[in-house]
Parts: sequence; structure tokens; C-alpha cells
Amino acid sequence: TSIPAKISVTELKRRFMQEEQSESAAPFVQPMIERPLFMEPEKGLSAAHRGTVMHFVMQHLELGKLSGIDNDEELLNEIRSQLSSMKERELLTQAEAESVRPQAVAAFFGSSAGKLMLDMHRSVHRETAFNIEVRISEIYGSMSSRQTSDIDAMLLQGVIDCWIETEAGLVLLDYKTDFVPAGGSDVIKQRYKVQIDYYTKALEKITGRKVVKRYLYLFSSGELLQY
Repeated sequence: TSIPAKISVTELKRRFMQEEQSESAAPFVQPMIERPLFMEPEKGLSAAHRGTVMHFVMQHLELGKLSGIDNDEELLNEIRSQLSSMKERELLTQAEAESVRPQAVAAFFGSSAGKLMLDMHRSVHRETAFNIEVRISEIYGSMSSRQTSDIDAMLLQGVIDCWIETEAGLVLLDYKTDFVPAGGSDVIKQRYKVQIDYYTKALEKITGRKVVKRYLYLFSSGELLQY
């Protein structure tokens, strides 16, 4: 009765961090603002809210319009234009739109993963939700001393930020908005390894194809980490 029937990859990562007694930082996920933003005019967006907004923007950017641009200033202007359009269509509030730095988005598309995303924009999948069945022993066997059955299973759910189909195989891309102190990228990379591993497992199980490259992009520092 103490083992859930369903668990998210984010919760799994959080439990893993607690088991390991990590001293790196508190878990990334924070409670969202419970009331609408217009009811809290004195408050800015929380870190979690800003992260959600960035993921929303990355999901809805029109990659086809960005793919043919080879000038940095034109790329930046197109990103600004699309952000403005999202605000006009009321997909983003004024505060949400202002929380996104177009320069940070442009810097991402200047990375090797960002360039691949634009080059292969017709084969890009974003914000892919999944539910897969995994054995309880696979998750709890390495995290606790509980006796679990190899037969009993549980549901693992999550959302993959981005994955790209290439001839060589699949490329998995996850992006984070966590603050990264100088020299802290290795800590961030280790913090999200469990999450990336389960995204890989889910993607390979769903598609039947091999994940050949795995990236973690840090918006705060502009670093692209590869597993």
C-alpha cells in the first residue's frame, strides 16, 4: 500500500535525490502560483512559473520560420516577433512574455542541438507526454530495501521536452531554466541523469528506435551538456 500505482519521472528524480542526500540544491519543481497572475499584481513570476513559460515558448515557436535564417540579428528579431504574436493571441500574458529573454532563446539555436533542431524541424517532436509500464523492482530495488515482486508493475509518466528523428537514430533534448552557479554544470548534469535515463527508456520503448544522442541545455548559462 505504500507503493504508488503511478509515479512521474520528476517525482522519481526528486526521490532519488533525497535517497542520495544530495547537497547540490533543492529540487527544481516548486508550487505554481495558485491564483491568477492578475490577482497578485505585486508579485512577479516564480522560478517555476518562468520555467513553465520558457517550455511553453520552446514548444510553440514556429521552427520553419527560424530555420532559414542565417543572420543572428534577423534570428533575434524573428524570435521577438513570435513572442509578440503569442502575447497578442493571449497565449502569454504581458508579464510572461517579458520573462522570456529572446537572446537566451537565440543562443540556444546557436548551439549544435539548436541548429539540429532547426535543420530537422520537420522531424522535431516537442512536449511528448508518455505513460509506460515498468516493474516496481526496477524503480524501488535500487532506492530502498523494500521487497518488491518482479511481476507487479507500476505506471511511469512524464513529458519529454524535445526529441528529433534522424537517420542515425533519435536525439533526446531536455532544457532547464535552473540557476547554474559558475562551475556548477556537472552538478546539474548529475542531478538530472535519472530523469534523462528514464526519458531515454520511454522513448525507445514507444518508438522502437535507439536514442543515439542525449543533450541537456541550460538556459541560464547557455551550456549544452551531453550524456
